[in-house]
Amino acid sequence: MTGTDVIGLEGRRSYTIPATDKYPARTVRVGGKSVQYFFDVATGAAVTDPAKQRRVSVDNDKCLVCHGRLSLTAATG
Repeated sequence: MTGTDVIGLEGRRSYTIPATDKYPARTVRVGGKSVQYFFDVATGAAVTDPAKQRRVSVDNDKCLVCHGRLSLTAATG
């Protein structure tokens, strides 16, 4: 096989907001910064040249039409 591929990872952390006299306690999940690792399929070596990384195929503004907030970062290249 040849070409470039990418692996992505994003973590989420849960926080519990304590109850107050006005609001009950609740748990919220907050997304962290996503990380992408671009690599050569044949060798597994990192691809750091943006011109050789995969293209961005989705415009985030189109996603935001339905989703109020996204915790993601777009891959560059």
